[in-house]
Amino acid sequence: MWFTTTLLSILTLATASPMGSIQRRVNKEVLFNTNQAFSLQPSNSPVVSLWGGIDTYFQGDGNFVVYNGDAIWSSGTAGHNCESGDTCRLAWQGDGNLVVYINGAALWSSGTAGRGLLLTFTAQSYAMEITGVESEGSAPILWRTPETGNQPDPGPGGPGVCDGASCFSCDDCVVSSE
Repeated sequence: MWFTTTLLSILTLATASPMGSIQRRVNKEVLFNTNQAFSLQPSNSPVVSLWGGIDTYFQGDGNFVVYNGDAIWSSGTAGHNCESGDTCRLAWQGDGNLVVYINGAALWSSGTAGRGLLLTFTAQSYAMEITGVESEGSAPILWRTPETGNQPDPGPGGPGVCDGASCFSCDDCVVSSE
């Protein structure tokens, strides 16, 4: 079972059910902090569905995909039979890491363990991002999907963690909290 709390009418905070979707169409954002860890099995329903046509699915083939009409990003973990045979789950963990597990093995991860504090699904520019908090109060973007336009699928783990690999431009991967 899930429930939502609307804050300032533009922001929705949700807690997850163990199976199926977390949230149906909501305003602009769905946020999860590390105290709101979840683990989901694949479903035909979106994990999160936002206004503007941004939908995220954990599919029956083990692939975690963001759609804006067409697929704009995927975890690159397709090719599994999660309906019968393989054990598949998508987990936002208490350590701040988003992970796709197939048969107990982590096949894809955001690479943000120990640093990620907030997972945001948003209908604005980027569909998903994971941010941390630094001592001076900034909220660096540690990982995010490509913009919701027509960018190619960057494949497994992409775009990567800013301090470890490739955002589209690491110069724009840090956001001030001011």
